[in-house]
Amino acid sequence: MKLNKYNNNKNNQQFHYINRQIRAAHVLCIDENNNNCGVVPFHKALELATKSGLDLVQIGGVSNGNPPTCKILNYGKFKYELQKKDKLAKKKQRESLIKVKEVKFRPSTDTNDLRIKAKQAQIFLDDGDKLKITIVFRGRELSYRELGEKTLNEFLSMLIGVQIDGQAVMFGKNMTVNVSKVKSNDTTLAAS
Repeated sequence: MKLNKYNNNKNNQQFHYINRQIRAAHVLCIDENNNNCGVVPFHKALELATKSGLDLVQIGGVSNGNPPTCKILNYGKFKYELQKKDKLAKKKQRESLIKVKEVKFRPSTDTNDLRIKAKQAQIFLDDGDKLKITIVFRGRELSYRELGEKTLNEFLSMLIGVQIDGQAVMFGKNMTVNVSKVKSNDTTLAAS
């Protein structure tokens, strides 16, 4: 079967048979004004499409012995509208994703350095992103875990309007905690 110029894209998710690609003796025909023409022979439906200067497009498959549903329409415009819908759906999906930003520092990080990191972290949180705070322990610092917790609490006190999502957890030589912006209906502030 020869593919038309609209259907030769391998990445195309939806494939529609048009005009002579349709392999059915009878089709349920819908005209360009969305009027149901009923079940008609294929050649009559194709004749209706060519008279109106449009394409006959199979939009529904064969189900329970019923003939396929075919619609008379401009196929190029139809494909353009489908691509537009897909693009808009993907854009909305990208926008709705919550990004997780990470801030790393050591237990011995100075207060001024923590303030600079807190300003950047606050920008991330204000943009709607979640924040993963990681304290990296090296060498003998692992035996001074309480120093890391003190530094973490100092950092959290610099952030405004945040809530801690779970407790601080040790993964190997790293202590991590997730933080997010307090929603307007939440009245509890975990880090105040």
